[in-house]
Amino acid sequence: MNLFNKIISFFTISLLLSSGFISAQSVDLIASADQMPPFTNGQTFNYSIMSTGSPYNALRIKLEYNPSVIQINSLTPVYAFGFTPVNDTSTPGLVKYEAASLSGNITTDEVIFNIEFEVLDNNQAISIAHSYDAADGTVVVNSGGNNILGTANDILLETLSISHNNFESLTIYPNPASNQISIIKSQPFQIKSITLYTLEGKMIMKQSISNQDSNNENIIVDVSSLKNALYFMDVIDQNDYKKTFKVLVSH
Repeated sequence: MNLFNKIISFFTISLLLSSGFISAQSVDLIASADQMPPFTNGQTFNYSIMSTGSPYNALRIKLEYNPSVIQINSLTPVYAFGFTPVNDTSTPGLVKYEAASLSGNITTDEVIFNIEFEVLDNNQAISIAHSYDAADGTVVVNSGGNNILGTANDILLETLSISHNNFESLTIYPNPASNQISIIKSQPFQIKSITLYTLEGKMIMKQSISNQDSNNENIIVDVSSLKNALYFMDVIDQNDYKKTFKVLVSH
């Protein structure tokens, strides 16, 4: 049993993941970087995660990055959970962080940790993304044992000379959705695939987009068979860049 599970056991909770409607009381994890491209090799920047939202007791964060593009120089815990956080950066490309409060609910917005990254290859885009693996992925847990993670944004720092602002023109409608979701592009670019995940990271749908359909202004995703719940929807473009939306299905 890892330390996170021991922490959860301390609260006598079992990380119960609801399959129905997600409570409006949720916690968002907001990632940010203190510098923007262009970068030079050897340059450092600081990455941080802040929690905002409803009370919670414990969290686990798992991040993935490309170790040939950036490396971790240091990880510094910021918020004092009252229990020594466990962080593991020994595996290149992975960050694992686990912490809990033993004194009660956390009710304030707090910076969880800061990471200093160093740029190794300024010719490639920098991506720092959450993993939602059911076994050890990013979650936020309340005192009732529920995963109350709302949104958790990824960071993409485009270091290439080619502009990738396509996702800024992307919207989805309707949300909440009952039967279909339209992915609407206000400027032309190709979408390669669309994937839906549960909050615990289980992939439940992957839709590959043909070249012909990818050029359409609207792409339709059928969600009529899904249960009423909140999902993460990843939209991947032809260059394998990703934008993640939070989608509520309500029939």
